[in-house]
Amino acid sequence: MLEIGTVSPDPTQPRKTFDEQSLNHLAQSIAEHGVLQPITVRKSNEGFVIVMEERRFRASKLAGLTTIPAMVRDYVDTDVLEVQIIENLQRKDGETTEKAEAIQFLLDRYEPVEITKRLGRSENFIRQRIKLAGLIEGFKACCLKV
Repeated sequence: MLEIGTVSPDPTQPRKTFDEQSLNHLAQSIAEHGVLQPITVRKSNEGFVIVMEERRFRASKLAGLTTIPAMVRDYVDTDVLEVQIIENLQRKDGETTEKAEAIQFLLDRYEPVEITKRLGRSENFIRQRIKLAGLIEGFKACCLKV
């Protein structure tokens, strides 16, 4: 159990959007039943930084908890982002554009076939997200010129 004040979100976490209504529902459940599964953190100079389950952390704060169950793990800095990306891609919810950009990141390290195995997603899903990532990059390039 960690003091919730010693835990902070990772500013480099690729997931940027959290559904407010869903967070409130989870906070109600946590207030009633507690946190059923721990978050994953790593040690930092200021305390602990969330590696996985920031949503659960946010909902716990909304529920007014002062402590939170956590697994403290050691991660090399370069591995944290990959672990976060894979965890986010395995979620059913999440922004499609964030998933596309995450898969694009993984393409720098793995072949598409390896990504499908790591994520348990279809080749079609991966191909569609790769195409979308290309469109996003094209859109960014276009808009930056304006």
